[in-house]
Amino acid sequence: ITGLNDVSQNTGDGSIVTGDANIAATILNFLNATVVDGALWFDVTDIFGDLNGNVIIPEEVLAYLNRRRELLIAASNEETGSESTNTVDVDLTNTQTTELTNTAEVLNDVTIDAITGQNTASQNTGNASVTTGNVQTTTNTVTLANLNVVDGSLGLIIVNALNRWLGFLLGSDGVWTPIGHDYSTIVNASNSTTGADSTNTAEVDVTTEDTTVVTNEASVTNDIDLSVITGQNTVTRNTGNATVQTGNANVQATIVNVVNTNIVRGGFFAAIVNVFGNWFGDLFFGSQPLQSLAAGNGTGSSGSGGTTIQASNTTTGSNSENTIDIDASNVSTLLADNTATIENVLTVNADTGNNTASRNTGLGLVDTGDVLAALHARNIANITVAGNASPWGNLTADLLNATTGAESTNEIDVTVNDERETIVFNDATVDTIIGALANTGFNIASRNTLGGLVLTGTAEVIARIENLLNETWLGAAEYGDDPTGEWISVTASNQNTGSGSTNTTALEQTGSTDLNITNA
Repeated sequence: ITGLNDVSQNTGDGSIVTGDANIAATILNFLNATVVDGALWFDVTDIFGDLNGNVIIPEEVLAYLNRRRELLIAASNEETGSESTNTVDVDLTNTQTTELTNTAEVLNDVTIDAITGQNTASQNTGNASVTTGNVQTTTNTVTLANLNVVDGSLGLIIVNALNRWLGFLLGSDGVWTPIGHDYSTIVNASNSTTGADSTNTAEVDVTTEDTTVVTNEASVTNDIDLSVITGQNTVTRNTGNATVQTGNANVQATIVNVVNTNIVRGGFFAAIVNVFGNWFGDLFFGSQPLQSLAAGNGTGSSGSGGTTIQASNTTTGSNSENTIDIDASNVSTLLADNTATIENVLTVNADTGNNTASRNTGLGLVDTGDVLAALHARNIANITVAGNASPWGNLTADLLNATTGAESTNEIDVTVNDERETIVFNDATVDTIIGALANTGFNIASRNTLGGLVLTGTAEVIARIENLLNETWLGAAEYGDDPTGEWISVTASNQNTGSGSTNTTALEQTGSTDLNITNA
């Protein structure tokens, strides 16, 4: 407060000149963030004043968020002796169970009064003047609650640019952008140059069981009450002239809520940009525009991993038995229950008017400043990103029996099983109430001896409410209508087989995808 001044009942002139009042308040709530075998990166940036330049987060951040896993298995029997028995048995089992329960209750109560007005200069024998300074209030309320990253990646940036900005930014205006999350599996199994009457067996069993159960309950209440006043001044009953000149009143308020976000076996990047002034720039991720990343091109594409299986029985001995058995099984279960209740109440009173310059023996002049109220409310709730691609997706299989011995038995049996179940229940209730009063009027300049003049400034209110609620994305859905977005390429051949030999190649793929999504 630089106002609320009183200069009255003086035998000379009465003059009040108030300084500027600037208030900047930022509240950041970051709670219940869980990262299990994953990566989380977020940034909140406030830019005060004018910025002439770029805000570009380097591509190393994208490299950090891009996750790639490789599994390499090699099993072989080579140059085995006659009548020998040779066995290679590889058994890999991975069982992962993650149970997360998050409860968040957030109450943000912000009350700001910025006043350079409400001054009185009355009943002076000379001239009377009131000149008030400018008022600017900026409030940023950011709540990040119940963020879960399980075997995935999440990048989030929130930028509040409060004035003019000439430059570029990493990110996308409220758009979620895919980040690469690749699994690569390579299995090489072979029996080669086997001896006569030998028995050669190569078995590879890979089993993964992944169960993720997430329960989120978030309750967020934001009550923001802002009052900025340069007006409400009184200059009356003075012997000379009476002048009231009020400063500008600017209010900039942002509420951002990001609650109940689950990233499971996937990766996404989100940017939220609030520009209150002028922004002459673009959105870039390092050197790449976001449009190319969103389309799945370049280093940000998702789903480029795959499975390669090479199995061969070559140059086998007569009467030998050569067997390759590969069994890959994946069972993935995601159960997500999200409940979000968000209430935003934003009340703004910006006033440069309500001034009185009356009953003076001279001239009564009122000149009010401009009013600008820029109000943004963004709610992102109940977002589930499931990297639904299977570890055995994008399958390439090369099965070969070649140059087999007389009366030998050569068998290649590959079984790939994938079972995926995704059950998501979302319940979101969002109430956002914005009440704004921007006033430069209601001024009085009457009953002055030399007349009265009122000049009012402009009043502008910009309000934006955006909600992104109850969204479920499967990480590989960009490939087409197929929810798995995967492909299979199989090459199976028997070449130069011996007389009386039995040569068999078989690949069986089984699987099921069960999606149950409920939004309330």
